[in-house]
Amino acid sequence: MRAVVYADVRTVAVREVPDATLEAQTDALVRITSTALCGTDLHMYDGRTGADPGLVLGHEPLGVVQEVGSAVQTVRPGTRVVIPTHLFCGTCVMCARGLSAACLRARAEGPGAAYGYAGMGPYRGAQADLLRVPWADANCVPVPGEPGDAHEDDFVLLADAFVTGWHAAATLAGVQAGDTVAVLLRDLVVAGRARPGVIVTHHGTLADAPELYRSFDRRENGVIKAVLRPS
Repeated sequence: MRAVVYADVRTVAVREVPDATLEAQTDALVRITSTALCGTDLHMYDGRTGADPGLVLGHEPLGVVQEVGSAVQTVRPGTRVVIPTHLFCGTCVMCARGLSAACLRARAEGPGAAYGYAGMGPYRGAQADLLRVPWADANCVPVPGEPGDAHEDDFVLLADAFVTGWHAAATLAGVQAGDTVAVLLRDLVVAGRARPGVIVTHHGTLADAPELYRSFDRRENGVIKAVLRPS
């Protein structure tokens, strides 16, 4: 399968890597239809994490289930799913408390794990044709519609960007229904690098990833949120 991999500081490449496969009865194999670039990916891209060359990047996936293990109960091949950034088992004491980002089973070295992130477990990233999703019943969130429909960009944001914004506003800032708020991108707007009210600004294929990463990192060409569509 094709994947976007970290090659060196400020360099990513699109390479053929071994296909993702089921490794446990609780796994699902998802064919990715959209996968977004995130500011967090730039930690690897800019060399701040000590990422190893060959790391498959990406943690904001939307796709269609292609295959499931025998123990998976809630999704089946053909189910359209969005997959949260932080993978979790769903049953440990932290998950049971609703603190799934600190799952105690997903990473032997400590709490919490993520796709395509240095030091956050062995899980390959989602900027690829296929993604193995452990504990599929916990990590695959079914969504309606068909790949490529009018909600494709909306649903891919549920993997990370939208819920991060919700957490910042509703949990940390205490924003409530009816409140008037402002989200400030003043410097980028004044410089002509962003348009107010626009979230996903660019689309591309996996082959476009090196240029989109470059522009995103440099805040050039108006790249604020880019979504890759592998197929």
